[in-house]
Amino acid sequence: MSIDFKKRNPIYVQIAEHIHEKILLSVYEEEAKIPSIREQAVVFEVNPNTVQRSYELLQQQEVIFTKRGLGYFVASNAKERIFALRKDQFLKSQLPEVFKQLLLLGIDSETFQKHFEAYKKTLK
Repeated sequence: MSIDFKKRNPIYVQIAEHIHEKILLSVYEEEAKIPSIREQAVVFEVNPNTVQRSYELLQQQEVIFTKRGLGYFVASNAKERIFALRKDQFLKSQLPEVFKQLLLLGIDSETFQKHFEAYKKTLK
């Protein structure tokens, strides 16, 4: 994976989000071991301290846990935690921006609903 150094999110957050995605895609199964900090540092071409910060964030989020001397493992409820974290992040940061744009552009709730329903049909 390549890290976007110009992105607003810090690199360690981008790495954590990448690991979130791998868990959601079942690349990293729940209760399974994930690559070590050093292995991830090589993959992402970053300093191991950056990956360490990512792993600390993931531990705070209760997405991964450590077994002393064995490494890092995916928590048993990791997918649910990630869904909850991402939903909360969307509701707090992205949705207000959508609402702002709706107001600025004069798009009413009926028009928004119509387009949302049309979009949902494209997913089927």
